[in-house]
Amino acid sequence: MSTDIVPGSRQWCRIILTSGQGMLAGFRNPMSGSTEASTYVFLSRIWRTCLFWPDVFIPSAAALRAFFGYQIPTRYVPHPVNYPDDPGMGYLLMEFIDDSQMLSNTWSTHHGDEILRANLFRDLNTIFLTLARVPLPRVGSFVIDENGYLTLSNRPLSSEIQELENGSIPIDMPRDFTYSTVDSYVVALLACHDSRMQHQPNAVTDLKDGIYQITALTMMKALFPHFFQRELRRGPFILQLTDLHPSNIFVDNLESYNKIREEFMHILQEQEKMLPVKEDQIPSLSTVMEQGWKTRTFWYSLCLRSPLGIHQFFYDHIQTRFAKGHVDDGDFFRINMSYWREGAIPFLHAKVKDKEKYDAQLREAFEVEV
Repeated sequence: MSTDIVPGSRQWCRIILTSGQGMLAGFRNPMSGSTEASTYVFLSRIWRTCLFWPDVFIPSAAALRAFFGYQIPTRYVPHPVNYPDDPGMGYLLMEFIDDSQMLSNTWSTHHGDEILRANLFRDLNTIFLTLARVPLPRVGSFVIDENGYLTLSNRPLSSEIQELENGSIPIDMPRDFTYSTVDSYVVALLACHDSRMQHQPNAVTDLKDGIYQITALTMMKALFPHFFQRELRRGPFILQLTDLHPSNIFVDNLESYNKIREEFMHILQEQEKMLPVKEDQIPSLSTVMEQGWKTRTFWYSLCLRSPLGIHQFFYDHIQTRFAKGHVDDGDFFRINMSYWREGAIPFLHAKVKDKEKYDAQLREAFEVEV
């Protein structure tokens, strides 16, 4: 057996057995490993139900259970291990396809090929439309309980939340907590940003940077009702691929990005027309996505997902919708920053001292000047 590391955002390890068969082992922490396995089960079920070919029906015990309203057990059960060399992390073993490679290996060479790009967009849209046809009742993540049943009962788990917790930032999201409305989830995510500001020792570089950040956080809280449609605040929700990295596909220039986005949306709308219409699926996925781009909900959502990029996204794409000139108005910052929390100015002075202590600890640890 031989192994080698596959580069990427996850800790993937390619395992080649003596028989020549290959597979991928993905190592994550126990919490994410559980939800990732559960999501894999959910996706497998979607594909087996043949959402794009509803006339195909294969009778099975699972189908009969579902017809009579019973839960369908998964093929997975807990298997605790107590090996002395247990690495202490969750893992998944998946089949490895030897004649394929990651998109990032070929994107720089072929991204200008309109035919290949259209094929990519069709495949992505097939996935998105399939997920959109299975509405979920709340915002959360899947887990498999002790009896092997799949449940949507875990808190939403994104890589950004994991990064905050790995940095010892307290996140007030209990594992068994889910969200029934968009509003409650947005408030919870904004609280995560507040927690990062409070507990990360190098959260600000200086007083000016601190004012810049807390003003953005204050306005994010005040403005969020303008970015989400009230008629959709209770769903339906759909599964989101949180590990899909647009930065590996699209360019940074906004004008160039929008041209590619329009191409993507055109293909999405074409594929929607090919699907059987569901009466309860109104508005369509493309309508919601297009509305989100026009109202800048797209950018607001990026703010929520990016602990480090929230402030730049806010001033570049959110504030300009309401008052573009305020970014150069000192009174705007002076007034609004005080509403972030009581005692905002003393807090920022303390954060500047925290940064100085942090830099001193770095110099001591690495014996270099920072």
